[in-house]
Amino acid sequence: MKTQELLKAPLSPGIKLDELRGMTVGPNGYLYVVNSDKSQSQVLVFTGSGDSDYAYSFIGVYADPSVSKGIAHPFAITFDANGNGYVSSQDTNVVTALSPGTKGTPLPVASFLQHYAPPLGPQEFLPGTFVASCYGALDGVAPAPPNVPTPQGLDLDPPQGPASHSVRDVLVIGEVLYVADEPGNAVKKYSLVDTALPGTQGQLQGQITNASLQGPVHLLVNSGSLYITSSDSILVCDLQGGAVAPFLSGLKSPSGMAFGPGGNFFFADRKGKAIYQSAYDSSTKKYGLPTVFISGLPDEPEFLLHV
Repeated sequence: MKTQELLKAPLSPGIKLDELRGMTVGPNGYLYVVNSDKSQSQVLVFTGSGDSDYAYSFIGVYADPSVSKGIAHPFAITFDANGNGYVSSQDTNVVTALSPGTKGTPLPVASFLQHYAPPLGPQEFLPGTFVASCYGALDGVAPAPPNVPTPQGLDLDPPQGPASHSVRDVLVIGEVLYVADEPGNAVKKYSLVDTALPGTQGQLQGQITNASLQGPVHLLVNSGSLYITSSDSILVCDLQGGAVAPFLSGLKSPSGMAFGPGGNFFFADRKGKAIYQSAYDSSTKKYGLPTVFISGLPDEPEFLLHV
């Protein structure tokens, strides 16, 4: 198997690729990559070159702390049907909503949050806040946004920070934003639209919880099911019925996931510095035991993306 670098160099002066996290193909087919190093805290935009090496060329910075102080040590990004971006940030423990394009601007604070900060309302929140933290006064965040109690607000560990465990993956499915609340041991669902009543955008719609769901980090949707990494396993949730069941168990440190050709399932193992494959048997409609697909990676793999 041949592997190669995906992102073409050079980038703009002053941009250093380090601690790369989430990546997704967003509006207009651009590749959005989270550059999570704390000195950078950026979401970068690349475009496909069409060359035989399938590498992507740098366009610009979609989001960083100059866009919103909510962007601090970002983890993941997702987009809704209108092209709006949603970025989760570990050090502020919030999800920031941004406009479409190659340079995002903060959207208005989610309507449901505004009553948490009377009398100033949305000005109390970090610009673009769509999902807030249960504890706003985190180290390095100025001004300190208000606390939004759980379950509406995202959990934090240790309480009052600085965060060791905080918000992780984000994923849009239809008109709902799914958020991996790692310390809350839950995947939370927030409305993307004002539904029955005005002011419900950003309202918590429910939580996915299970006795086996510990420290959820990564999310993946496929054929009406949501796949969730737990501490040593991968769970699957039927989005229609809500049932949660084991998918793969006895793992070391599962992280990024993807479905590839033939329906085969792939996942990254951070501690093992490897990527595993679970082959799909079309006759039995079941997945086999994981086998090593790529090993000996130079660093801990966190995200997978199949294009």
